[in-house]
Order: sequence, then C-alpha cells, then structure tokens
Amino acid sequence: MWQRAQAAEEEEPRRAARDYERLYRQFGQSEHAEEALWRAAELHWQLAAAERDPDWRRVRNLYRRYTAEYPDSHRQDQAYLKLGLAHFQMRFLREALSLGFCPALSRSPLSRAVLAGPPPGEADDRGGHRHF
Repeated sequence: MWQRAQAAEEEEPRRAARDYERLYRQFGQSEHAEEALWRAAELHWQLAAAERDPDWRRVRNLYRRYTAEYPDSHRQDQAYLKLGLAHFQMRFLREALSLGFCPALSRSPLSRAVLAGPPPGEADDRGGHRHF
C-alpha cells in the first residue's frame, strides 16, 4: 500500500491521502507511521487549498493528531503552523492566534506574517482575506 500511495501522489492525491491515512491507522506502530500521517496531512492541505468547498476540519484533525503523536518530530513547528492556519481557514481565529503564540512558532516568519495580516492595500477576490 505504501508504494501505491507514493505512486498516486501526483496523479491521484486524494487516493494517496486516503491510503496514507489507512496505513497510519492500520500500522500505527510501524516505522512508516509518522511519515504516512505527515503525507496524509500535507496532501489533504493541498487538496483543501485548491477546492471550492475545502475540508479544513479534516486537515486540522490530521495536524492535531500529528502534533500529539509525534511531539519530538523535526516537523513539529511546521505541523503547529499548519494547524494554526487550518484554524484560520475555518475562521476559528482564537485558536489560530493561540497557536501563533506558541514558542516554536514565534521563530517562523510565516506565522508572523499571518498574525500581522495582509499589507495595506493587498486584497484578493474573497473579501480581502489571504488564503495559504
């Protein structure tokens, strides 16, 4: 299943994301579990960012699980940032801001940009909100 998920990442990212989630659930103690959960979260992020009706809740849940299951991961800062951005996309602004003040995120230039908001005069076609 691992090879199938890897092969599907480019052409069928939704299927690859489901396969990675299945691998994580079925083989949560394997050496590939962390990578499977990370890839599932990343693929769901990419899908949500491109969809008209995105599933940010699923994205949030995957990154939340990653931060809880792998607290010593070298990707912890990225996972918290993506978790905060998923909250932002869902308009859970209090949660997004609280994650923005995590010590690990204070080092990230992207988190500072999110907290600062768009530069004056910059807007997009959705009412002035930037989407990441």
